[in-house]
Amino acid sequence: MQLHLWFAESVRRSRRFRAFAGLCVSIALSNAISPHGVAAAENWPQWRGPKDDGVSAEKNLPTEWGREKNIAWRLALPGTAGSTPAVWDDRILLTAADKSDLLLLCVGTDGKERWRRKLATGNRDVGLGAAEGNMSSSSPSPSTDGKHVWVFFGTGDLACLDLDGNEKWKINLQQRYGAFDIQFGIHSTPVLHDGRLYLQIIHGPMRGDAEPAYVVAFDATTGKEIWKRDRKTGEDFECKHSYASPVVYDDGATRFLVTHGGDYVMAHRLTDGAEIWRHGGMNPPADSGSADSGAPSGAVGPGGSAATPGGSGGGLVERFDANKDGKVARAEIPEGPTRRMFDRFAEQHKLDPEQTYTVAELKKLAGAAEQAPAKKSAAGRAGPAGYNATLRFVASPVVAPGMIVVPSAKRGNVLALRPDLAGDATSDKDAKVWTLARGTPDVPSPLVYGGFVYLVGEDGVLTCLSAKTGELVYRERVHGARHRASPIYANGHVYMPAFDGRVSVVRAGAKYELVAQNDLGETLTASPVASNGTL
Repeated sequence: MQLHLWFAESVRRSRRFRAFAGLCVSIALSNAISPHGVAAAENWPQWRGPKDDGVSAEKNLPTEWGREKNIAWRLALPGTAGSTPAVWDDRILLTAADKSDLLLLCVGTDGKERWRRKLATGNRDVGLGAAEGNMSSSSPSPSTDGKHVWVFFGTGDLACLDLDGNEKWKINLQQRYGAFDIQFGIHSTPVLHDGRLYLQIIHGPMRGDAEPAYVVAFDATTGKEIWKRDRKTGEDFECKHSYASPVVYDDGATRFLVTHGGDYVMAHRLTDGAEIWRHGGMNPPADSGSADSGAPSGAVGPGGSAATPGGSGGGLVERFDANKDGKVARAEIPEGPTRRMFDRFAEQHKLDPEQTYTVAELKKLAGAAEQAPAKKSAAGRAGPAGYNATLRFVASPVVAPGMIVVPSAKRGNVLALRPDLAGDATSDKDAKVWTLARGTPDVPSPLVYGGFVYLVGEDGVLTCLSAKTGELVYRERVHGARHRASPIYANGHVYMPAFDGRVSVVRAGAKYELVAQNDLGETLTASPVASNGTL
């Protein structure tokens, strides 16, 4: 199947809609564009927008569209991508994988491709199959300042081009700092801030004590390294792996880099990368028996079921059992992502891939991994009972003035932290503004706007909390499909993209109101973008 770029026009007024999908991208043209093709409005320079928080100041955006509704044009693209495009004036900058090749493309808002550049080879598709979505090495999103565009791929290639597609510099992080060792590949997006690119590479072998994770800053103009810091936390097994992206906290007075992974969220000085503070309490949740947010200790998780920490190992093992006979043999697993997952599982647990195992045996192995005891951290912390050795972080923190909202994983807790911490603040009772004991989004990152925090569960449940107290405002199932992309706020609405191509539009505020659900009929794994009067 082919990936497409769509361009749609509203019947009542000309509005743009665009969404990146596993198989399509949609855009609707706006009359706000000047005679020169440039709209004098807000650009979307990187993954989570102008302030890296998923919030747009755009007005008069569409709330309704469809595969055959308000579509003005459609452009075939070379392959899949999970990245969110960057938009500057009349240029749309996006990545894609074309078989082994990794590409950066520039498409005009007129629907015409302006240029494409092959910047790397060696694409790797990973995931759990078509039902849940695969990822490619083109998943990190591009960034732009209107003069240059920066792009990073899971192969380690980091490049800068001008907006005409001329390469300015390119480096490879694996060649420079060592090979990546992470189960599903590197998918973290660099953050662009004040002429610098900041990256977190949180990875490492599941077996053994090695902790090769690091944080690095580059001069965006030259590609020269400004600083690099090791990031050690004493994490274990799969917790060494993070798919989250860094963000910059900037309230006008205080600025620092936030990284997320290895059981900790950390703050680093922008000047030299030195650690300012760290906070754990997510693995296991330090507050698993209470809820500072006012929810009872037995809080109901997304979807109405009791939220339980820990593993998805059993579900994965059941996928291996293709013929459902209670036994697993490699030969029965079709070629593709699930077989590759089995091979990694066999390698991790030192299994003979040619031997037949019972589902119960494999589930026992997966469960034992999840209950593996923690080691002592770099700060000397002894891991408490209940440590989940598969609690890799995927969702990224989001920043708001006076607060950093930190997700964990697998329906664990959510922390709202003060920015003015110091040292290891895990046990500092005053470090947290509030805590939600259970119900973190596993993949979509949180959204904060207008005094509310919005959490989109992978199962399509939207949780709205008071940003001030963390108290539950409402929890509603919006759409019962897998949600992997992060929501955005624009024009009084929260936009929630689902993997099946449906984007739910919910009115922002204390009262739940589903405004519209718009179905493209094709898979969608990237966040929507609001820019220059368009969505």
